[in-house]
Amino acid sequence: MKYTNSIEIALPRAKVVQLISDPAHMVKWLRGLVCTNR
Repeated sequence: MKYTNSIEIALPRAKVVQLISDPAHMVKWLRGLVCTNR
């Protein structure tokens, strides 16, 4: 089974990369994630 989803984000690409690569923000967009360790 293959599932694909897409969204449009109204931010510059560099800002999106900055936000999704910061572990402090991961709990906001990864459902079920409780904490991260670096």
